[in-house]
Amino acid sequence: MRDTEKWATVGGMNKIRIAFALVMAACFALTTCDQGSTSKTDETDKTDDPPPSSPTLTLDFIYGEDGTSSYGNIYVAWIEDMKGTVIQNLYICGKLLDDMAPPSTVLTNTALPYWNKFKYDPSQIDGVSGATIAKQDFSVTRTLKDPSVTKFKVCFETDRSFDKNDWFGDQPALLYSAVVDLENPQPSYGLTLEAWTPNEGTRETLKQYIGALDSGSPQGETRFITHTKAASTPPDYAFGAEDGDQSSTCFVKGITLKVE
Repeated sequence: MRDTEKWATVGGMNKIRIAFALVMAACFALTTCDQGSTSKTDETDKTDDPPPSSPTLTLDFIYGEDGTSSYGNIYVAWIEDMKGTVIQNLYICGKLLDDMAPPSTVLTNTALPYWNKFKYDPSQIDGVSGATIAKQDFSVTRTLKDPSVTKFKVCFETDRSFDKNDWFGDQPALLYSAVVDLENPQPSYGLTLEAWTPNEGTRETLKQYIGALDSGSPQGETRFITHTKAASTPPDYAFGAEDGDQSSTCFVKGITLKVE
């Protein structure tokens, strides 16, 4: 073979080798880019789950009848966990606070003694206290502060002055409640009468029957509020018929909670 033909052949082979090397380099580069892109996509897809959204709570109060007293009603609403620790207040009517020093954290008296004695925290009233809407319907809407809470108790304590019945010259405050389980949600929750709560003025009213009571201590025998007194002499007592005309429950036509 002549030298010129030999070098031509070698040159052609070198060109083929170079072309093949370039093709392989390009393929490697494409593969590397594709792997990098896939890696970034995977990192993007691996985002944390969004935090749970907080439900909205709407408490509706429906006013009933005056009964034996024309005085306005006062009230406070809150929610607590199943151990009784307050999660947040829903509404505190202004008449419970000292209006002479707004924004006040001083209570005017011992009205609503259960909340006053066991649940009141002066650092937890901002944004939830306001005008007292007496003798009429009203609604309160709040967002649950802690979305991790799935089961809780909503409480509503209320009172008004000088509403007598067969057992009291001035009936004590009333405590209504309902348990909410967000893992088994209901369309609405009706709050029912759980107890009555005596203060200094009513803690000894039934002393001859059941002894003196601690102020604010919930009393589960609600027939002292809802029923008449049958003929009896202390220390014995007996309940008569339901007392729809005198019972202080007549001004509470309904309390419901909706969760959305």
